[in-house]
Amino acid sequence: MLSLELVKQHCNIDPDFTDDDNLLTLYIGSAVKYVENYTRRTLHKTQEMDKAQEDPDFLFLTDDVIAAMLLLIAQWYENREGVISGQAFSTQPFAVTALLQPCLLYTSPS
Repeated sequence: MLSLELVKQHCNIDPDFTDDDNLLTLYIGSAVKYVENYTRRTLHKTQEMDKAQEDPDFLFLTDDVIAAMLLLIAQWYENREGVISGQAFSTQPFAVTALLQPCLLYTSPS
């Protein structure tokens, strides 16, 4: 859903550095699932109303959702170790919650 180039740009990774491309691609997929699980909605890349009408719990890939996904991916990339010595650790940046909260589906999915 997000391009590898955009993720590399956000994480300040040189476009020619390809050693971590598989890892970043995995993080992109994980970020999609995170957003869908957190919001209880199905994420759609484009704003095609035909697909949205088939799925009453749709969520379009808007700028705020993209920003939340980029923040998650950057955190996962920077903090790959299970323990961070001498630093406070949070499971997700507060900004991710703030960006995704308006998208949250409060009723059970149909």
